[in-house]
Amino acid sequence: MLRKSPFVNSCFIRPQIALLICVLGSMFCLSWRQAKADSTLRPVRVFVGDKPLEASSSPLTDGNETFVPLDILGMVGAQGHLNKRGDAVEITYGHPMQEAELAVARPEGKPMLALSDLARLLPADILTVDSHDNRTPKATSFDEVYLLARVTDVRLQQGAIRFTTSFPVPYQVRMIDEDGQRVGYVDCLGAKLSSDEPNQTLPDDDPQTQNLRVGQFKPDVVRVAVNLPLSLRVRIGDGQADAEGQVIVVLWKDPKGAAKMAAIASKADTTGKSQGSGGLQMPTTPGGETTVTTTSPSGALGANAAANPTETTNGESGEGNNPASPNAPSATKFVQIQRIVFEPDNDQNATLRIFTTGPLQPSIRYTTDGGLQLDLPGAVLALTDSTQADQSFQHPLLTEVQAIALDQTPPVVRIRLRTPRYDGFVLDPRTDQVVLRLRLPRNATGVLADKLIVLDPGHGGSATGATAGGYAEKNITLAIALKLRRVLEACGARVVMTRDRDRDVDLSARPALANSIHADFFISIHNDACSHPGEASGTTTYYHMEDPSSRALANCVQQAVAAVTGLPSRGARSDSSLYQHGLAVLRESQMPAILIEVAYIDNPVDRRKLIDPNFQEKVAEAICRGLRLYIEGHPQTALLLPADR
Repeated sequence: MLRKSPFVNSCFIRPQIALLICVLGSMFCLSWRQAKADSTLRPVRVFVGDKPLEASSSPLTDGNETFVPLDILGMVGAQGHLNKRGDAVEITYGHPMQEAELAVARPEGKPMLALSDLARLLPADILTVDSHDNRTPKATSFDEVYLLARVTDVRLQQGAIRFTTSFPVPYQVRMIDEDGQRVGYVDCLGAKLSSDEPNQTLPDDDPQTQNLRVGQFKPDVVRVAVNLPLSLRVRIGDGQADAEGQVIVVLWKDPKGAAKMAAIASKADTTGKSQGSGGLQMPTTPGGETTVTTTSPSGALGANAAANPTETTNGESGEGNNPASPNAPSATKFVQIQRIVFEPDNDQNATLRIFTTGPLQPSIRYTTDGGLQLDLPGAVLALTDSTQADQSFQHPLLTEVQAIALDQTPPVVRIRLRTPRYDGFVLDPRTDQVVLRLRLPRNATGVLADKLIVLDPGHGGSATGATAGGYAEKNITLAIALKLRRVLEACGARVVMTRDRDRDVDLSARPALANSIHADFFISIHNDACSHPGEASGTTTYYHMEDPSSRALANCVQQAVAAVTGLPSRGARSDSSLYQHGLAVLRESQMPAILIEVAYIDNPVDRRKLIDPNFQEKVAEAICRGLRLYIEGHPQTALLLPADR
């Protein structure tokens, strides 16, 4: 009788051990495959439109997919943040605003997006090239990746070349005069024509122009061109598609060109020879790319070619020329406001369009009642419908619009907007209209009791902050923050502090904490100081760059705090007024974020207030009121604390 070996016996007697060995083997194989995949990743340069992606970590590719940091969202006009599970990014993008969720990849352990997923969402196209081989497009062995906006809806309408890009990209306007013929063209950089047709001739509504056409001039450049009479011209220069991806290039009247055209016509009458029939054509190469006698536009796949020497402005700078629109004012007249139209998209997004006969430089600010005041210098009211001067609406973002002409020289038209709450806004002045987009600020729904708030007492530990009169900023900011935590928790809110005692906290760790717990708001508390102690006084609240939501929050808090300090209100300001890239704690925060400089510690009057516990309590309550005003709106109730209700 044969004896079974101990190994065979163990397999029959202890099948659990065999199963465990198989599982461990599978796990090892999976880990080995993942490590092998990670080992194939290599850094790659990514361009959005024609601009390089500048991010906190390098984009990576495995040759098939390119992975990009979340920083790319801001470059395509989108906003996003990790969901609470950390496995997807919740994205707001497009116009009207849409919401979507994209899966997160974690090559080398860093949260990133697959570029192909983002391209499908926008939509956009991806171009891969080899910079060492004359930037030749290649499917493999590439070291540069371009995310190209799609160009759609190309037309010539109301005296302007118009088209739309799927996200904002730069463009260049140029013009060529040759043998009495003129071509105006627009090169859209970092773009791809959405149609499968490489070159198209399009209809237009202007009888003076001929042969409007569009084509893929370079792999990353779309060219729109139109033949013009010499009496019309385009203003040569560079521009950027607006936040909605709209490009509008106005055709301007050219008096010198008109005179030249008359002279050519007169010569043709006497000689019987025509000097041209409306402009140069744009022949296509066998590959379908349109060609014009010009060098590559700067920005095309990183090229920096000089401008074409045959481009002309007809000896004029372009300033003061009249648009080709029949309603355009002369250079001696003021711009007319012709129509004011409210276009609601939904309860959270709306647009106010102010149609004009020319470009304006508007200014806008919040009013003390939470509304908006839009001033249009150099404008006069000439409404085709007089009822548009005073309009009422039933909308969560706007209830009334009133337009008045101020009695001053030069003239100013002031448009007042009554809003139920502090709206987020984006102001977009164009050649023939001023567009004001209103939006519900981020996290401005529900009630204060639903929110998670991170409080950041400035400085701490070895970082004392500003000092004066024997007092350190780090101690005063902590005292105010602790009082604010108590007030917010009394209102039902959840509060997390970057520090609750005197200790060092790294600058980047402060917003990182807020981001990691998906806080709704980040509030950093500081004291100000001046290079000339005692000369400055008052309260300032900062928000990051031009973020609409943080700007609205800063104005809510600034208004509430300034009302109780008895000190000057220095206003809500963008942190770009301090530093080119803003303040680090605001720049890195993924939620509405503000930094409030309560008062000047080096001013004796301000300092006496700052060290007073009663003053600190008043400031804490005021910050809470401002936050509630942002979230809940309705100033008549939002300014009350629980004890007041």
